[in-house]
Amino acid sequence: MPRLRPDSKRLPDIPGGEGWLSNELQQQLVHFQSAGNSADGELIALRTFQWKPPYPPVPLSRRRMLRHQAVDTWDTMREAGWQRCYPPVR
Repeated sequence: MPRLRPDSKRLPDIPGGEGWLSNELQQQLVHFQSAGNSADGELIALRTFQWKPPYPPVPLSRRRMLRHQAVDTWDTMREAGWQRCYPPVR
């Protein structure tokens, strides 16, 4: 059975696959960042933070996934109302 490869042209709207999303209602931030390579492809780390300005973000979780899965997650979160943002000032 042939394996389908993810479309390499379908990338998040952040160059290099790195970026931040925020959700003001949930007071959360998510950081997408390259985490190296695996046998199956490039890995992306997703770090989730609780954030109540002006306090620094508090880490909640971290997970790694393949790039095409991270792109799908990014798109789903954007459609659900998450907004692109700059990294928080620490």
